[in-house]
Amino acid sequence: MYEDSVLKNQLDRYLKNFGFIRVSTRWASSKIPWGETFYIKKQTLILTEKYYELLINFLKNLIFTIFLLIHIENLIVGNIKQNKI
Repeated sequence: MYEDSVLKNQLDRYLKNFGFIRVSTRWASSKIPWGETFYIKKQTLILTEKYYELLINFLKNLIFTIFLLIHIENLIVGNIKQNKI
């Protein structure tokens, strides 16, 4: 049925010329030598990693800011309570 089909290594080499890399392969079964693969453009992967790093840094800064504001609020509330007592 699939005589002379392209092999995964051949497809990897061909698509590499266009900037694609294989990120997933799912075989039909362990006894059937065909399946599905998923390729992604390497540039897309690099951009995704950069956006991920930016998001992580943003969240870290946000968490730090929130904890700092909570600490400042606690100091202010503590000072107010001390002055009232």
